[in-house]
Amino acid sequence: MTSSISLGLRNSGLLFLLIYLYLNLKGIKEKETEISQLNEKNLNLTRQLDQLVVSREEIGKLSQMVLQKDLEIQALHARVSLGGGGHSQDVMFLQQQLQAYAVEREQVRITIRINFICQVDCMYTTVQKSGVT
Repeated sequence: MTSSISLGLRNSGLLFLLIYLYLNLKGIKEKETEISQLNEKNLNLTRQLDQLVVSREEIGKLSQMVLQKDLEIQALHARVSLGGGGHSQDVMFLQQQLQAYAVEREQVRITIRINFICQVDCMYTTVQKSGVT
């Protein structure tokens, strides 16, 4: 009888050990899965940051275009101001050019703003989804 009790206790001890090992392995697997998910989120955030850097470079180029158009507009203003009464066709042409440049400049500015807003919104959404605060 004592040997069966001893065997039962030994089996209980082994069962407890097996359950303990199973739970530890399960916890390790859960942690590995969590680490894998965090690594994937990190990669996604890194890709988006890289895209944001490219977008900033594009915004810089567009800003340069705006500055160039501003200079062209100033030059056209000067030419219109210097034009005499005998150059009405030239003045009209310059005014049309001036208006076209102003419209183009505004379109570039709008593009810059939209691009920036989209990038910020994309980053904000990604950060929210990743749970980073």
